[in-house]
Amino acid sequence: MKRIMSLVLIAILIVVLPISVFAETKQVKIDTTDVRVAGQNRFGTSYAVCEALNKKVGKFDNIVVANGMNFPDALSGGYLSKVKNAPLLLVNPSEEAKVKSYIGRYMKSGGTVFLLGGTSAVRGEFEASLKAGGFKVERLAGPGRYDTNLAILNEAFDSGQELVVASGKNYPDSLSGSSVGRGMLLVGDILTKDQIKWLESNRINKIYILGGTGAVNSTIESSLKKYATVERVGGKNRWETSYLIAKKFFPKADTVSLVCGTNFPDGLSGAPLAMSYNSPIILIANNNWNYAHQFVVDRKITKDYAIGGTGAISNATVSKIMEQYKTVEVVEVSTEYKNALVKAKSYSDLLNMSKAGLYDQLTSAYGEKFPADAAQYAIDNLDVDYKQNALKKAKSYSDTMHMSKKGLYDQLVSEYGEKFTEAEAQYAIDNLKVDYKTNALEKAKSYQKTLNMSKAAIYDQLISEYGEGFTPEEAQYAIDHLN
Repeated sequence: MKRIMSLVLIAILIVVLPISVFAETKQVKIDTTDVRVAGQNRFGTSYAVCEALNKKVGKFDNIVVANGMNFPDALSGGYLSKVKNAPLLLVNPSEEAKVKSYIGRYMKSGGTVFLLGGTSAVRGEFEASLKAGGFKVERLAGPGRYDTNLAILNEAFDSGQELVVASGKNYPDSLSGSSVGRGMLLVGDILTKDQIKWLESNRINKIYILGGTGAVNSTIESSLKKYATVERVGGKNRWETSYLIAKKFFPKADTVSLVCGTNFPDGLSGAPLAMSYNSPIILIANNNWNYAHQFVVDRKITKDYAIGGTGAISNATVSKIMEQYKTVEVVEVSTEYKNALVKAKSYSDLLNMSKAGLYDQLTSAYGEKFPADAAQYAIDNLDVDYKQNALKKAKSYSDTMHMSKKGLYDQLVSEYGEKFTEAEAQYAIDNLKVDYKTNALEKAKSYQKTLNMSKAAIYDQLISEYGEGFTPEEAQYAIDHLN
């Protein structure tokens, strides 16, 4: 029966107690960091990427150079850039002098310049100029794009690695795949004899086909299965394929690289920067950004690199992609609780009180008369270092009442005194800078002047366990220095 009555009373109390603290959820916009890496054109963007990488890693051991007017060689060179820890600079005849200047400025002495493609892609005159300037130059080239691609793979690919396969006839999927950190084989409608020979001579761990069957047909897919397990990563269009590539290869990404998906120039040189941040390259357009936004939300990404100028990717589009929210709990507190906290802070700041002292002052019928729950809320939410409060209180007692070390400790921990914990009081004693002999002398003078005591009586009072608690040495110092 008693137990039943107790439960009834508890239920009544739960009903009648005022709700002073309650919570609700709220959507709050997440802060993001947007970085644009761009030049006035595709060549300027490649210089900007080079400069950004240089700030991150310093001078380069190698630099890769590819034709900036077409995509195959540059996109084939993304993995080479990773293997060689190199930026990828774009060139055409009118940019050769500037590219040479960048090579001289950003490559270490003795480094190698890798030229991608034949002399119709990167002129022989430019190669000769580099060699005349003292640079070591290596050209990776073949009669066509697929042959140059194989030459690049022969330089960069190690047997036993994974391989990605993308269309060499169009750029979107190979652009999205250029930052995945794997060798890339570009294909047409069928595998060439040289490609088959290369596949047969290299042990491949796994092959990923980028794009749907419209990009890499099912005949090639069947042929590739002779050499390794094959997985296709493709969507219904370039935007979804780019998103799926990012999901597949970047499960822990915290950064995203945004590249225009309607044209290739700015994205050609972006792979080295993206790989340096373990970031996917995701294709976007000012009217096609939803997949990129979904990836950002999925991974809770808060930093992006927009590669290329605002003519290709507007700031408004970047903002839409990065816009995301988080649900937070907003706690509402009653005025009574808030007032108790303000009052507790005031007492702590002015009187340097202990936790127990504050609680008692807040709830005391002769003090602030707050209810226990409001006082407890104040104590729980007050940002204060009670060890520092104890130290300040000890200093105050020492300065005004000239107390002994024992007297200070007892006063700090006393139930009828300051009610600090033993640890807080000991911290105060250990860190208080005071001359207890001088305190003993000041106390002795007070007894002599106000109570007209003898030196012997003063000495006894100074060392008494029930008096001042000074050490005999401190007391004797005081007696010896009395008038």
